[in-house]
Amino acid sequence: MIHYAHTQPAYPTRIGVFIALAATVAAMLLTPDIQEADWFPDAVLGGVAAVFVATLILFWSLTVRVTDEALEVWFGPGLVRKRVPLP
Repeated sequence: MIHYAHTQPAYPTRIGVFIALAATVAAMLLTPDIQEADWFPDAVLGGVAAVFVATLILFWSLTVRVTDEALEVWFGPGLVRKRVPLP
């Protein structure tokens, strides 16, 4: 039986990471190509953008649930989670 359950949206995290992602995408679009290595700046910025997208997905919210058996806590879709058995 669930005694307590609450999901808290991570608005500050969402806003901060979205701003960083937007700045990264803007840098990708506005950075002039370097003739010696055309792929390098876009590859680095693309990797950074991918990390920001993964952060948005993994840490979208925080959920806490207390049942008869355990305290469960997880972020976003639940890939990062912790379960503590209750006595």
